[in-house]
Amino acid sequence: MFLSDADAGTNSELSYSLESGDVNSFSIDQKTGTISSKATFDRETKASYSLTVRVTDHGQSPLHDTATVDITILDINDNSPEIKNLPVTEQVTEGKNVGDTLFTVSAIDKDQG
Repeated sequence: MFLSDADAGTNSELSYSLESGDVNSFSIDQKTGTISSKATFDRETKASYSLTVRVTDHGQSPLHDTATVDITILDINDNSPEIKNLPVTEQVTEGKNVGDTLFTVSAIDKDQG
């Protein structure tokens, strides 16, 4: 994140802070504005976060600005598929033809895509 102040001297020195939103999951370096995580992210639990960042100059009468930062957690293939309805045993009558449906297995995967 890069914000600037056209003033000179201490009037152009900036301090950054997190004003609101998901502030428990992130931190911000007051001098550089670098946002870092304070949490382990899992898209299947929470897919997005929002922060309001505040920047303040160090002038005699300090001025400030705010911006909203939206963070989207991208999915990775971190969940195994789960078979949901596989019977422990299945009975099939004799005389079935080759290719006849015996039963259908169903599975889910929490990952996206």
